[in-house]
Amino acid sequence: MATSTPERKRHPRARALLIWGGLLAVVLVGALLLSQRDNGEEPPPVTGLVEEAPVQLTLEAQVLGDTLLVHGTTNLPDGSLLSYEIHQVEDPQLRWHAEGHAQVAFGAFSERIDIGDWPGGDVEVFLSFPSALGGVEQPEEAVARFGERGERLTGRNVVEYDEGNRIEKIAVVQHRPEQP
Repeated sequence: MATSTPERKRHPRARALLIWGGLLAVVLVGALLLSQRDNGEEPPPVTGLVEEAPVQLTLEAQVLGDTLLVHGTTNLPDGSLLSYEIHQVEDPQLRWHAEGHAQVAFGAFSERIDIGDWPGGDVEVFLSFPSALGGVEQPEEAVARFGERGERLTGRNVVEYDEGNRIEKIAVVQHRPEQP
């Protein structure tokens, strides 16, 4: 004959008290936060919600005929904008110059730039996040994680400026235009 252990039953009043106690705690915390905001005080900062992983960013550049292909990988949030500035190294007046933005999608970015009318020589690609070109709005997730001016950026290639921090990468490729 099998013996059974008695099933432990909770008293209905104990369950109701537990539920009401939990609801009361939530209401009290909410009221406290609202009263601080109404008094002009900032509520205490919420910590532990922002991911603190360092930014990883790779940059590759290659010339394919008359096209410069700029691409790489990153752990930046989708929709983040990287700025690029491209110029011919031997041209100090920057007559041969291009700039723009590459958008991150699924951990990668890629841009094609026509350099068919550029003379031969070394071409430098400068890539940055947040954008060094200004006037760029980053997605909310990127701003929450790294700050409005990159003040919470960590990782290799972080450069500090008066106006904030940026991740910067540089690549140089050889452009040899085809002779007609």
